[in-house]
Amino acid sequence: MVLELAKPRPIWQIMFSTHHTDVALLYTISSLAFLFMGGVLALTIRAELFAPGPQIIADSITFNRIFTVHGTTMLFLFAIPFASGIGNYLVPIMVRYKDMAYPKLNAIAFWMIPVGAALVWLGFSDVSWTAYAPYSVIRAPGPAADMWIFGLKIIGISSVLSSINFVVTILKCKHPDLPLSKMPLFAWSMLTISLMTIVAIPTFAAALLMMLTDRLGVSGFFNPAMGGDPIAYQHLFWFTFHPEVYIFILPAIGMMYEIIPRFSRKPLYSQSSGIFAFVMLAIIGFASWGHHMFATGMSFTEKTVESLCSFLQVLAAFLIRQCHLTFSHMILTG
Repeated sequence: MVLELAKPRPIWQIMFSTHHTDVALLYTISSLAFLFMGGVLALTIRAELFAPGPQIIADSITFNRIFTVHGTTMLFLFAIPFASGIGNYLVPIMVRYKDMAYPKLNAIAFWMIPVGAALVWLGFSDVSWTAYAPYSVIRAPGPAADMWIFGLKIIGISSVLSSINFVVTILKCKHPDLPLSKMPLFAWSMLTISLMTIVAIPTFAAALLMMLTDRLGVSGFFNPAMGGDPIAYQHLFWFTFHPEVYIFILPAIGMMYEIIPRFSRKPLYSQSSGIFAFVMLAIIGFASWGHHMFATGMSFTEKTVESLCSFLQVLAAFLIRQCHLTFSHMILTG
């Protein structure tokens, strides 16, 4: 038997390919590169905080700039693109389809990320990754803050386009003999976070647009001097980024769902409860953003409702319990 190995393809052929495996490779390599870049900034921050007083960073403004770019890089340029890379590679295979539903849109979504990343890194703003008003509106120096805003808007559009692709691929392009109830849980995790992204990101995009117009002096949404409310920005921000917490972690849990049963050689204890947990986390995640804002003067009723919604998130224990029960089943049955 003779094995014939394909000749290595030139890099440019992979870079401009629209096949899901090639785009997945681009996502994964670029996200890991940003992981190391953000990691260097993290090490710089930790070195600075090793002892009191200035160490290696000259002033507080520079420290804030490093902190901002580090947080933005790890969240928007590593965590989300890395999940998209793994999803791009595995989801079409799991749903038994030849490619993503929109291959060209898939490639466009990836190539928007380097553009957004360039704006974030070249600007090196000091607004922090949360960009709380009123500082980000009134005092944050431009054009760095404006470049940060445009960079995140481009990355957000990329995330929405990628999410639409995942939703259509999973719901419309899966094999007719594959019911949703039997679909691998990693594909379920990608479907869940894609739907959450489509709902959440436009809110943050609107907040960024309002922030930009405030900085230009056209409006005063978050500027107290013009009758605006800085707390309103926090509501818009956390309505997006509390669900983003689950958008960051659910793909990892989906991978765990696939890896542990495979290597333990035992079936997952309960497929249906895993699907239920994904769906409930997606719903409850949008109802409990206020627990990030207890110190902003919320009323007792608002705090109570947000606290109850936060307690409901113990449904996340289903996700951990699944793998624990799979391990227990493996130990008890050999």
